[in-house]
Amino acid sequence: MSVTKLRLNNQTRVTEDVDFGAKKITNLATPVDAADAATKDYVDNANASQGVIGAAEDGSYTDGLFVDFVPTTPTGTAIDRFNEVLKSLSPQPAPSFSSASFTNVGVSGKLSFGASNAIAGYTNVPALDINGSYSVAGNRKGIFNASTTITGVLANNVTPGYTNSRPYPNLAFGDSDAGTLHLEVNGVNLISVNLAVFAAGSQASSNGSFVNLSVASPVKFTNGDDFTVFKYRTGNYSIAPSDQRAGYNTVRVRHEYATGLFRDSVVYDFVVDNNVVATAFASETLNTLAMTGSRKISGVEYNTAGTAKYGVTVSNAYRNTYSQSGTAISHGVTNCSIAGEALPTAVTEADSVVLSNRTATVSATRLLNGSISVNSSLDRTVQTDLTSTGSSVSGILLDNTAETSTNTLITFNAEGRRISAGFSLTATNFGTGAAGSQPSPWDSTASLVGVDTNYNSGLLVYNGVLQYPKTNFAAITNGPVSNVNYSTASGLRTFIAYFYDSAAHSNFRLNVAGSSIAFVTVATGANANNLTMEILAPNTTKNASGTVVFKDAVLPHSGVDTDAGCYASTYGATVPTAWGCSLGAKNTSTSGNVIVIRITAAAAWTGNISSIGITWL
Repeated sequence: MSVTKLRLNNQTRVTEDVDFGAKKITNLATPVDAADAATKDYVDNANASQGVIGAAEDGSYTDGLFVDFVPTTPTGTAIDRFNEVLKSLSPQPAPSFSSASFTNVGVSGKLSFGASNAIAGYTNVPALDINGSYSVAGNRKGIFNASTTITGVLANNVTPGYTNSRPYPNLAFGDSDAGTLHLEVNGVNLISVNLAVFAAGSQASSNGSFVNLSVASPVKFTNGDDFTVFKYRTGNYSIAPSDQRAGYNTVRVRHEYATGLFRDSVVYDFVVDNNVVATAFASETLNTLAMTGSRKISGVEYNTAGTAKYGVTVSNAYRNTYSQSGTAISHGVTNCSIAGEALPTAVTEADSVVLSNRTATVSATRLLNGSISVNSSLDRTVQTDLTSTGSSVSGILLDNTAETSTNTLITFNAEGRRISAGFSLTATNFGTGAAGSQPSPWDSTASLVGVDTNYNSGLLVYNGVLQYPKTNFAAITNGPVSNVNYSTASGLRTFIAYFYDSAAHSNFRLNVAGSSIAFVTVATGANANNLTMEILAPNTTKNASGTVVFKDAVLPHSGVDTDAGCYASTYGATVPTAWGCSLGAKNTSTSGNVIVIRITAAAAWTGNISSIGITWL
C-alpha cells in the first residue's frame, strides 16, 4: 500500500491503495493534519506523470464539450482541443514581423566604379565591376542621388485579420510589446527600439533617420473589446541621406523577439551616386552635306535626298554611374534623322565620348532654301539630362513631294495636268486624262525665262502653290549648281491645265483656293492681285465666227453658245469658291471629255493658288 496526499475542495485527504494504472482513485481518508497541508504538497500528480488527463472531478467527462474524454486521454490531446476552442473564441494575434517595404523607386544603370576602377569614397557592389549593369529587379532597388531619403513601411504584407471584423489593422505586426526592433543599414544597427518600454512615436538617429511606431495596442474582439494578451504595432522607417554612403548600400529591419533570435525583412540594396558634375558638350559640328537626286518643277532643279555628318564631344557621361539605355545619347533634329546610340564601355569615370561622322539623313520632303539641324541629349542616371546647343546646315533646295492632282482636283506638288502654251485648241486626244497623255504636255525642265515661247510666259509651281516667278534659285547656297534665276521674270504669265471625266457635261462648278486672289474679266485684264480665268472645251467652245476660243469665266453666259462668257450663277454664284460655269448647248463629248482652264496673272501678283477643283453637274 502507498499513501498519497491530495487537496480536493480545499481539504487535504489521504488516499490508500492507489493504483497508478487505469483504476479509479478510491478510499479517500480523513484530512491530514494542518502541518501536512501547509506543505502545499497538493498532489503527487500521478496521472500527469503518466501523460493522461486522469479522472474527472465529478466522475465523468460526458457532461462537457468533449464527451469522448476518458481518464486515459493523453494530456496533449486535451490541451490541443482547448487551444482550438480558445482560437475560435478569442481575436487572432497580428502576424509576427516578417516584412518591410522599400518605397522609393530608383533607376537602372551601369557602374563606373568597381574593383577595376575604385573611386574614392565609393563602396563597391559585390560581384559587379565597372560597366556592370545594376538594374532595378526584386530586392535590388536601383540608383539614387545623394539627396534621396529612403523610406519604407513595416509589415507591408499584412492585411486585416478578418473580412468584416478587424482585430488588427493593415500593416500590423504582433509581439510588439516584447524584444527589440532594429533598423539595420549597411550591416550596422542604425536605430534600435526596445518594444517592451517604448510608447509611441519616432526613435531617431543623430542624422535624422527614424523608425516611427504606433503604440502597442491590443487586438479587438468583434464587439470592440480589447484582448490584451496580443499586442500589435504599425510603423515605418526613414533613412536620411547622411546615413547613406556613396556606392553600395543595404537596409534590413529586424525584430529581435528574444536575445539572439530574429524575425527579419528581406535585405534591400541600392546605390547612391553623389556626383553632381554636369554633362558638357564641345566641338559640335554638322557638315559634309551631300545632296543627291534631281527633280525639276517649272524649270527649277531640286535635290531629292541628302545626308550630312554630325559630331560632338560629350564629357562627364560616366560620373559615377551611367545610362544603360541603347539610346543613352539621343538627338533632337529638324528636317533630318540620326540614330541614337548607347554609351560605350568606360575605362574610368572621367572618360569622354567622342561622336564623329554620324550620318544625319535629310527626312523632309520639301526644303526651299531650308535647313537641317541636330543636337544631342545625354541620359544620365540621377543627374539632370542636358542638351547641346546643336549645329545646322542651311540653304538646302529639296523637293521630293509626290504628285497629288486628280481628274477633278489640280494641286501644285507637280505639273502632271499642266499643258504648254502652244497646244492645239482643237485637239481632242486627251485619252483617259492620265498625266502626260494630253497633247503638248508641260515640260517641267523648261525654264520660265528661256527662249521657248511655250514656257517663257508660264507661272511658277513652287512650294505646293501656283505663284509668280521671282526667286533667284541660283543664289541658294546648297542648292543644285547652275540653277535658274527668275528674279528677272516680267509681264503677263499663264497657267494652263485640264480636268477630265468620262461622261459628257455641259455644266460644272469651280472651287479655287488660295490667298490674295480676285478674278476680273479678260477685258479688264490681270493686274496687281486681280487674275483672269478662262475656260476651254477643246474643239467645242467657239465664237460667232466658228473659231475655237477660251470663254471668260467671269463674264455671264446668256444662253447663247457663242457668248464670250461662261459664268452661270445658277450653278454657283460665289466666285471663286462656288463658281458656276456652263457650255450652254455644248458639252464635253466633243472635247475629248476635258475642260481646260487658263489663269493669267501680272508681275505685281503677291498671292498664290493652292488648289483648283471641279464639280461636274
